[in-house]
Amino acid sequence: MSASAIDFGHELPDQLPTIAAALSAQLALESDLASFLSERAALERDYAAKLQSLVRKYREKKAKRDQDISVGPSPTIEWKHAHSTLSTHIADLYAAHDATAADHNTLASGFDAIAGRMATSTKARDELRKKHIAYANKLLSDREKTYADKDKAKAKYDDLCHELDTHRQKREKAEAGDKHADRAAKAFQAAELDMWSAKNNYLIHIAVSNTAKQRFYRTDLPAIQNSLQALWSFSTHRFVSASTKAQTTVAAHHELVATKHRHLESNASHVDPLQDQTLFAQHNQQRWQEPAGWSFEPCVGFFDTPEMSTEPAAVTVLQNRLLRCRDRMAELEPLAESKAKEVDGLHKLRDAYQDKPELGNPDEVMDQLFDSTRALFGFEIELHNLEAEADTIVASIGQNQGEARPHRFKPASFGIPTACHFCGGTIWGLAKQGAVCKPCGYTVHQKCEIKVPAECKAAPASDAPRASASLSRSNRSSAILSPAQPVATPARADAKRPMGSVLYAFEASSPFELSVTEGEQVELLEDDVDATGWIKVRAGAAREGLVPTTYCEFGAQGATGGVESAQDAGHTATTGAAQGCGQFVKAVFDYTAQGADEHSLTAGEQIELTTTGFSFADGWCEGVKDGRTGIFPSNYVEQL
Repeated sequence: MSASAIDFGHELPDQLPTIAAALSAQLALESDLASFLSERAALERDYAAKLQSLVRKYREKKAKRDQDISVGPSPTIEWKHAHSTLSTHIADLYAAHDATAADHNTLASGFDAIAGRMATSTKARDELRKKHIAYANKLLSDREKTYADKDKAKAKYDDLCHELDTHRQKREKAEAGDKHADRAAKAFQAAELDMWSAKNNYLIHIAVSNTAKQRFYRTDLPAIQNSLQALWSFSTHRFVSASTKAQTTVAAHHELVATKHRHLESNASHVDPLQDQTLFAQHNQQRWQEPAGWSFEPCVGFFDTPEMSTEPAAVTVLQNRLLRCRDRMAELEPLAESKAKEVDGLHKLRDAYQDKPELGNPDEVMDQLFDSTRALFGFEIELHNLEAEADTIVASIGQNQGEARPHRFKPASFGIPTACHFCGGTIWGLAKQGAVCKPCGYTVHQKCEIKVPAECKAAPASDAPRASASLSRSNRSSAILSPAQPVATPARADAKRPMGSVLYAFEASSPFELSVTEGEQVELLEDDVDATGWIKVRAGAAREGLVPTTYCEFGAQGATGGVESAQDAGHTATTGAAQGCGQFVKAVFDYTAQGADEHSLTAGEQIELTTTGFSFADGWCEGVKDGRTGIFPSNYVEQL
């Protein structure tokens, strides 16, 4: 086996505890050497007799660790006392000191300084070793969570299969008795759609679990083992560097033993971590096979196949899921690329500090390198899972994304019953039970949102997957109108406002609302800016107030089509200058505004926050730019 080809992630699969134990033994040996030098500083003052006793003590301690240092605590083949180069070097070190019988206080002081630095360095590297173990345990926990999600998806799929069978029996019974047959048929269809979606979700979780398992054993765990191997090499170099400095100090202070110690110093170059690691790998190789992956398991007592459902309704859910998946991938890819460049730079900095320690502390760089690598793995693991999800969906439905014009849904509250455009049911409640697409006015339950085809009439068609911040945008909260919170900044007095008619009569229940009758002509004053379900209108000469958005229709564009442009005009043409609070943030990444109420960001620019600031909504904050108030993602900026 070639020493240059040693790669613990490849040569020793799934043996992280063994590698960590060997590295711990090496770090313990380094700690012992630091203790040895510290104790020797005191013993040097008592001359040769006590020095010989100390060397004998540490020789015995080293003898107990010879196997752990060279081949690990439990090698798979018999250890025939083949010592590592590091073990041999330390044995020579003790032999040289055993022959030394002279000492003085200056040498003792030098030993104290070296021992202190070694103890600090060894402790830092041992903490880093513990971080590796902790992170490996976290990856294992995350992998097990993925497995648990798969099991939950399987249980959900089984439940819905049994529920579908129950609805089938009810439908057949209703058809036989000609009683409520339509209702039973609709219930069966709804249960069938839920079963399809649960099945698809289960298949996706299987694919994600398989790819998580593959990545864990093929990428993540080998990378951590290789990182421990790098720490091993780094520790060996640091160990040898410290011991070499100790020998140099001895040679400088003891001319009588200079020849012996300089010989030991030159032998330090023979310590080769690759050679030691080759010896370790040769004695710890095992037969190992990656665990098998998962496959689809049909519900017990229910005939099914592993193919994903391609019924139109199920395909629509998959299309929406694919669009969301690709949006998230578009957000993660630049972050992963930036973090990868940071990791590469830290690698180079570590090598530079290791070659020239006077430039900086390589221990600190190693700690930063591990943290950055862990962050990079977080991005890559999520991207890996998203790619598996997207590939699974594409393998089933191809690149078919429907019209590829997704709705821009925003959570909304409804003070009055509002019809869901998808299922026809009623949306009601002030806890954001529904969502509204502002461009086209499409209103749905939150549970129906993913089932809606990507056919927004107000969105441009595109053949390419959409890469935007749509997922983050959907998390924005909308404010509930109150006396202390006006609906929006009024438009200019000379602007032409849309005219429309009232579709349904409405009776006001508060001083801020306006009673209107069916067919009455109204003028739009304020649009449904925050998707609260209310607009402000004027009826007649002096009657103004709030009415439900869905109770009015403006122009030929439907209930909300003409309102969007009016809102945008009102948003940009304000009567007063926007006011900030004096607190500034700096943009970390570039961001392109997705609507008239947002600000575009350029990395590095500073923006003043309003008094609302980070309290605007979940994931969004409000600021002033170019004299206009707007919002932008809070994770794209940092506070100054």
